[in-house]
Amino acid sequence: MALEFTYKQIPNLPEEIKSGPIFILAIDYWVQMPFNFMAVLSAGGSFTFITLISRNMNSTTRRNNLSENTKKLQRKFLKAIYSQVMLFVINVFTPMLYIFVSILANYYNQMGNNLIFIIGGLHGINSTLIMLWAHKPYREFCYNLARRAREKLKMANPIVGNNQPRVSTTVLV
Repeated sequence: MALEFTYKQIPNLPEEIKSGPIFILAIDYWVQMPFNFMAVLSAGGSFTFITLISRNMNSTTRRNNLSENTKKLQRKFLKAIYSQVMLFVINVFTPMLYIFVSILANYYNQMGNNLIFIIGGLHGINSTLIMLWAHKPYREFCYNLARRAREKLKMANPIVGNNQPRVSTTVLV
């Protein structure tokens, strides 16, 4: 029943996909509602947090009772937060928007589906990389943790010097 429904929904499904094993989770769209609910809940909390932080920092900056260094650190922190939010939007809302539009338009594109799942799957590594790039204390902690682990495992540190490698000019005849 589910295969027949899928073949009706996607009439242009290539034969190489039809010939292979197909796993159909559900034929109704209510299965993805918990995912959508959690994404909207997370996004709502994140955007509320960002709005409150931004508003609070702007109000304290207007009072002029902060040093220039503190204002600079606050601007740097806000830029880091904004980059994390943009990454969240790209990694979570872009796939959700594509899925929503493709369902409404009855559009099927296997390459698009694969790309969307890859983008969603890379959210964890992308968030980690943004944290390492944007927050110096986090970056230093991770570096020190890796350094201590390397020392504990007694790995040799590669020594990089300014000396040019010596080249032998011996020619064998």
